[in-house]
Amino acid sequence: MYAENCKEKITLFLFFYCHGFLFLPTLALMEFLKDFFAFDKDERPLIKEAIISLQTYLIFAGYIAMLSLYAIFTSAELTPESIYAWAGIAFLFSLLTNVDVKHYILPDHITLPLILVLYFLFPLTSEITPTQSFWGLIIGGGGFALLAYVFFKVSGKHGMGGGDIKLMAALGIWVGGMGIPILMLFASLSSLVTLFIRKLFSGGKLKDPLPFGPFLCAGAVLSVLFSDAYWQLTQNFLGH
Repeated sequence: MYAENCKEKITLFLFFYCHGFLFLPTLALMEFLKDFFAFDKDERPLIKEAIISLQTYLIFAGYIAMLSLYAIFTSAELTPESIYAWAGIAFLFSLLTNVDVKHYILPDHITLPLILVLYFLFPLTSEITPTQSFWGLIIGGGGFALLAYVFFKVSGKHGMGGGDIKLMAALGIWVGGMGIPILMLFASLSSLVTLFIRKLFSGGKLKDPLPFGPFLCAGAVLSVLFSDAYWQLTQNFLGH
């Protein structure tokens, strides 16, 4: 019985992994649609570079491996439609991560279409309701916009770019209002750990800023996968 269960999980892993990579050529067609999607001509070379970059596909492989392991070690039920949806979202996150790490920008070319993609795909990849998705948009996008405005008024500096606000609006649609705190917890903790490691290896000097977009994307994935477990642990800890 155990062997049969393991066989099913391994088959699911291979199915998920292979279908994720088969989805890549379809998403690569975004390059041919750049004139339709690109809002800033300066962004176009960055998108083209990211689409053909090996780093993007390595990041994508990491996302697919994480999702596949989650499917293997949990009772998650995945359909071919949800697998393709997850693969598409993971690839877009990989593009954003690559561009943000290299150029410190979250292009409208990706963030604005991502809002529509996550709006149409959240029923296949997330268990939230349309109402929760709407509140995620308001809290994610609106909350970040408000924080950016307050920070600018207080300090006179732009502490958060428009790309981060648009990305949070998209991620809020996907994770819902209740998923925003978990997203921010994972993103903040992972960015702090990364900062600590960078400071450790740079002798205490940090010359380059740390892009926050990659941590938001990873935090959103973890929020979708583990939000139920997080809130259950929280309730148990509080004694409810």
